[in-house]
Amino acid sequence: MLIIGLSIDWNQDLWGFYGDPYDYLHQAKFSIFSSEFYFPKATPGFYPRPFVVPFFYQLFKGDFDSIIVFQIILHSVSALMIGFALIKTIKNVLLRIVAILFWYLLSMWWNVMGWDVLILSESITASLLFMWIASGIYLLYSRHWFYVTLHIIITIFFALSRDHWPVVILLFYLSIAIVVFIWNRKDFRFYLTMFGLSLILMIFQQKSADAGNRHYLPVLNNIGMRIAKDPNQLEWFKEQGMPKAEIVSTIYHDLWDNSPLIMPFYNDTNLVELHNWVKEEGKQTYVKFLITHPLETFLFNESNEDRQKIFAYNTFFTNQHDLKMTGLSELLFPLFNLNTALICILFLIVVFIMNRKAIYQYMLLLLIPIWLHIIISYNADAVEVERHLILTNILVQFIGIYSIVLVLDSDYLKSLIHRIKSKTVTKTD
Repeated sequence: MLIIGLSIDWNQDLWGFYGDPYDYLHQAKFSIFSSEFYFPKATPGFYPRPFVVPFFYQLFKGDFDSIIVFQIILHSVSALMIGFALIKTIKNVLLRIVAILFWYLLSMWWNVMGWDVLILSESITASLLFMWIASGIYLLYSRHWFYVTLHIIITIFFALSRDHWPVVILLFYLSIAIVVFIWNRKDFRFYLTMFGLSLILMIFQQKSADAGNRHYLPVLNNIGMRIAKDPNQLEWFKEQGMPKAEIVSTIYHDLWDNSPLIMPFYNDTNLVELHNWVKEEGKQTYVKFLITHPLETFLFNESNEDRQKIFAYNTFFTNQHDLKMTGLSELLFPLFNLNTALICILFLIVVFIMNRKAIYQYMLLLLIPIWLHIIISYNADAVEVERHLILTNILVQFIGIYSIVLVLDSDYLKSLIHRIKSKTVTKTD
């Protein structure tokens, strides 16, 4: 896969028109020994980011080619780690081969590999996510200091790669700690420790986000692209003290990605009071809105068209597909939609009930971070929703493949088949 990745043509034309890369590259110029690298403040033309992606970019002194080669290598390492996890969890040799084959085809799907050649956070974040999943699986089979250290290091880098991940992994480890406390207390202390680490990471990330006012643009985008389109929601925000609601409702009530009014909305001098309010009170007010409007928070009131953005693939972000060697991946995926993936998960639940192996429990509990990722990412920012949620469809494919293989490899299924064969032989006799 590494060879295939390195054979891709890349150049700045693929990503140069995005704003995000220049923020990452600018932050990468700060010294890693200075507080501004971890707690950067916004300046004209610079929007602060979590430090992990700039950290990796700094290792290569902002050289585009070196960064892309690194992203391809990191992607290959993450694929290898999942492959090793499949070997550890699947007993049947044939199923191992099939699972690894499908996993590598998924890894070479352009919706996964296509991000490697862009100077954006998606490639590094996706690689760290799968490394985090794989290292968590290793711990189910061994608590050797190497695997524990590996998982902790990956958890730190993964959690701090995006603002919402610390909350996701915090609730994930809390869920595991509760389940383990009920069923297998010998691992409770470890997962409680991971929960404590996640809490520290969440506090750190929130302090960093507050220092750079990173909530400002996402909240402003949500006001312009969601709240302004609903008179009742706009009135609620007005009652909470949001100024300039009339201007928003009359001029900026129909914004969308790449709308010609989006830049005027950001720069309109008549909205300075609104912008200042968003910086000071916008985050708390928007969180209060989400708490008091659960139908909005859990997307029940979203249109089917908007909800489909959750499972986006083949987006315009990675449409420069010139890699002929991934043709089979493009034909095969997406192999699962939400419904078929849920059917696979239901089968896994049945197998888990009959045989409570740790790997079944772990895969089912992974549904928690996937669900939280969807809810938080969708509500966090109304701009480029498909890009922010591109991991969802990839995870649906991964969970679908892994669930089927685990079910087919399960002792329960083998026992069931054996009983059916025995009954058939008995009736024949």
